[in-house]
Amino acid sequence: MDEIQETALAYYAKLPQSKKEQAIKFFKSMDTNGDGKISVLEYTAGLNRLGKTEINNLGFFKELDRDGNGTLDFYEVMTLFYLIESGRIYYCDGCGAFLKGVYFTCLTCFNSGPAKRNSFDLCCSCYGNNNFNHNHDYFVDNYVLLQSKWRQTSSTPSQSKPPLKKPFTMAMEVASAGSALYNFYQFADMAWNTAFSSN
Repeated sequence: MDEIQETALAYYAKLPQSKKEQAIKFFKSMDTNGDGKISVLEYTAGLNRLGKTEINNLGFFKELDRDGNGTLDFYEVMTLFYLIESGRIYYCDGCGAFLKGVYFTCLTCFNSGPAKRNSFDLCCSCYGNNNFNHNHDYFVDNYVLLQSKWRQTSSTPSQSKPPLKKPFTMAMEVASAGSALYNFYQFADMAWNTAFSSN
């Protein structure tokens, strides 16, 4: 969660004043007794009001509580604000863990578009250990997916770079090999070499 909290604080630092005021209002709406910190009871009541049941539990509260003092300060709540505003709340479809960092996503489900809202995401452990049951075999990690999509849609080809669709196509080929054939380290090495070695 440390990386997510650092990301949230970096975003907060660059927010326009109007959005910072919205973030402060969010904090104050949760701090019902006005003591400058959010207790577990204030946290659960606030998330109930917002209808955010997927993160309304003690485990998630403890993840946000970076200093472990049993309450959330303003900056810890800014992590929550970032997660809610960005929609960056994903859970592993294998074990149910909150996905804090790199994760694998099913390309078939991802490419079905946001209207279907049926992404299938896995933590590295569940993907590498085949701890899931899913109809599709094409998975790629979120960083390779982002880079591949960016390169696929880039409109300024460079003479020193490969054709635009090549990295995405090659990432698809790596993913299409099937999760049972590669352990995590082999997959990561192959994905790196396939998607990025031609730069």
